Amino acid sequence: MALFDTQRAMTAAGLNMLSQFGSGDRLAFTRAAAGAAVSGGNLSSLTNVTAPQTAMDIAVIQTISSGGRAVTVQKTNAGFSAAQTVKQIGLFASLNGGAEVLFAVAQDPVGVVIPAEADTPSYVFAFDFLFPFSATDDITITVSGAFATAADLTSEIAARQSGDNSLTASITALGTQKANQSDLSAHIGNTAAHVTAADKAKWNALPSAISAFLSNGIFYAADNDLLVSAGSGLAVNVQNGAANICGFVYNPGSGSQSLALAAANASNPRIDRVVIRLTAAAATVALAVVAGAPSANPAAPALTRTAEVYELGIAAVLVPAGAAAPGTITDTRFDTSLCGVVSSLLPTVYA
Repeated sequence: MALFDTQRAMTAAGLNMLSQFGSGDRLAFTRAAAGAAVSGGNLSSLTNVTAPQTAMDIAVIQTISSGGRAVTVQKTNAGFSAAQTVKQIGLFASLNGGAEVLFAVAQDPVGVVIPAEADTPSYVFAFDFLFPFSATDDITITVSGAFATAADLTSEIAARQSGDNSLTASITALGTQKANQSDLSAHIGNTAAHVTAADKAKWNALPSAISAFLSNGIFYAADNDLLVSAGSGLAVNVQNGAANICGFVYNPGSGSQSLALAAANASNPRIDRVVIRLTAAAATVALAVVAGAPSANPAAPALTRTAEVYELGIAAVLVPAGAAAPGTITDTRFDTSLCGVVSSLLPTVYA
């Protein structure tokens, strides 16, 4: 796969569009195209790809952990009777529904060879354009026709449901039938089709096996993983991230979560703890707030660490007397006595 790392640029038209992009504006990436040659001049002056070759599909736009947005374009070799070499990729965009311009270009003199379909079926070449947009910027993409839309799927499902009368008849017929006892007994005894007691035991032992290899703590990938900050009103926000507790993994997927704090005491401050809590009996791991005791000299509450409930403390939050918002928030994610970072428990072996 060609990296295109040394020859990539935003065009003059793209930079001009970016300078006009502000609050309330919408920037839309409309299409992508591949070129069969490279430009010997200034990439920023281009208005189209060099030696236009084939359209590319815009697949997705996503926020990346290092900051900014990645726009992924790709090309399959479906219908390719011969190999093609892509040496340049162009990404087009429009601002607020206006005229489309070539926004950014990437090229590589060597290029990447997309093989013929007969030689390598289902081949996909993908490339990411990286831009310094924030997560709140209004950026959209026009998904290429190669991808089914939600409307396409809804329409297809409705058509099949309304047209498949045989399915309705089959379901109706099933309502009038029942299995005999021998068939039922044979089905219940089929260990290939059912989870057995031995299978359950293996799954239940899995957390213990994981905890033998990985320590408790957060999985550190970025500085703001599971970072706690002040929220709206008397609440805190916890950034997305993952953690391991005794072999059980906390990983909500994406987005921050808001946690409400209990009402402030009128006379004395207190310190609450924000924790990740494992409840073993329910096999659940979730965020929680442990409220401290109001006092003239408040202290954060102790963590619960028993066979049934185990907590990792990721922050201590001061709730001043009579406050309507949290006070000082102390980050405790990297305190190994309270949380820490996941590390391997395997000994290092040197050859």
